[in-house]
Amino acid sequence: MKFIIYSMLLVSSISFAAKIDKSECQDMLSNKRLEMNAISSNIENISATRTPEGGAYRKKEIHCENKNCKIVALANYVTKYLPDHPDADDSGYVKFPNIKVEEEMSAMIAASREYQKIDSDCK
Repeated sequence: MKFIIYSMLLVSSISFAAKIDKSECQDMLSNKRLEMNAISSNIENISATRTPEGGAYRKKEIHCENKNCKIVALANYVTKYLPDHPDADDSGYVKFPNIKVEEEMSAMIAASREYQKIDSDCK
């Protein structure tokens, strides 16, 4: 039964891909690139406690409405007691971005595969 459902989903996705026009393909690919850039930035700044804007790095996520996607910075931090750290507050706590490398790498792999699928469907 699972195989039948999977096959139906696969066939419907293939037929859907055939109906996509070039401008829609470019939008979809652009949104996937935006997502991969946000994930890459999160991995790069996983332990950044200081940014030019002030404070710890804010994790980036993609929010989409009607095919328009934008990067949103989340103020979600993990605090650690490190009284000797240069960015420690008066109580000795330092804010770190709440980013888990395993989740980001999984998201990057999924986004990369989705990008490749969209790219191959649009050719």
